[in-house]
Amino acid sequence: MPTPPYKNRVWLQGRVTSHPSVKSLSPKTKLTAFQISMVEGWANASGDARERKNKVAIEVVGKDSARVAATVKVGSWVTLEGYIRSENFKGREFTKVRTLTIDVWEVDDGEKSQGDAAR
Repeated sequence: MPTPPYKNRVWLQGRVTSHPSVKSLSPKTKLTAFQISMVEGWANASGDARERKNKVAIEVVGKDSARVAATVKVGSWVTLEGYIRSENFKGREFTKVRTLTIDVWEVDDGEKSQGDAAR
């Protein structure tokens, strides 16, 4: 993989929480967007279990877009590498993660089996 012009990289794992939507950026380039939820857990000072859900907007562009749109379903587990992108739209700041690589895992009866490796 060629070295991208950006230095910020993130690796995320989480469950898909929204149906993917596909948009055309150009006649040849598609963008698939969806959200994932990641659970952060810890024990407080009393020893009680606590957790927080973090939702992250994900964008897949290019050759992986159609493949991911066909395989990603709500509840699927994804592992991805990407970079953080901030955009300003109508005075609001949005932070997204645009993927470099993504693996989609189908989840059946609590078992993980790799459904698609979109690289």
